Amino acid sequence: MESYGDILSPKRTVLIVDDDKTFRTLMGELLREAYPSVQILEAEDGVKAITMMNNQRFDLVLLDLNLPKADGKTVIRAIYEFKEKQRPSNVLVISGSFASAKTVPSASGIFSFMSKPYDREALLSYVKNCFRKINSPSSARGTIDVKLVNPFIEATLKVLDINAGITAEKKNLYLRKDDVLKGDVTALLPMHGALIKGSLALSFEQSVFLSLVNAMLGENYTEVTVENSSCIGELCNQIYGLAKTQLNEMGHKLVHSLPTIITGRDHKIAHLIKGDTIVIEFATQLGNFFIEAVFSDIPK
Repeated sequence: MESYGDILSPKRTVLIVDDDKTFRTLMGELLREAYPSVQILEAEDGVKAITMMNNQRFDLVLLDLNLPKADGKTVIRAIYEFKEKQRPSNVLVISGSFASAKTVPSASGIFSFMSKPYDREALLSYVKNCFRKINSPSSARGTIDVKLVNPFIEATLKVLDINAGITAEKKNLYLRKDDVLKGDVTALLPMHGALIKGSLALSFEQSVFLSLVNAMLGENYTEVTVENSSCIGELCNQIYGLAKTQLNEMGHKLVHSLPTIITGRDHKIAHLIKGDTIVIEFATQLGNFFIEAVFSDIPK
């Protein structure tokens, strides 16, 4: 098979939207085999897909039409309503309702259609063309400003102490060179304000996260589940609220955003903008957690 990996510079992000877990798994394996450095995220329903696309911009979305909570047509309408800079670069609608196995581009420019079961080589050819036509990212880089990060550090330490009596100390600070996080549960939070844009991630090793969850809920979880992983969203809301007060006093006027939650060892994320990602690693008696951020000034 032809090697496709050389096209992935810079890294590409793909969102697979399908309620069939087996399909998502097989599609992910196929894409990773062709593009080892690709970042793949998944959504099992239309509401989650819309939220994820609202939080970050994808190079490619693979979209089923028959979805729970919000069907594929609703997702497509939502994409049309996104601002141009937020829309995915390409959307491939894969459905059993299409008669032809060929990829048919639509007049809109970003939408194409393919039938199920899909043709493997036709799909890879489509993906290859998508990645080749995507323009390289802007030369503008994100900035690292400790004045922006410090309020989140202070808020995180306070929230952990209040909720679970967890104290932490800074262990390391570095620039992340890849898109793999060391934590097991991560919340990715978009940042939109009058002066800055970007995103912030809060990532916990499983031992630290479970201690937090059990303290907050009065439970005795021994592993991360879909149910308890949602608690990181509540933590983010508390942290964001505290940090926003300080940043708004500096004139940033941050707008509230909903976090995207990602779980699993060595998972990957894509920040809202391209740039240097600063990572602050914290140590606790239970394990480590990480705060990382990338910001860019908004032109005046």
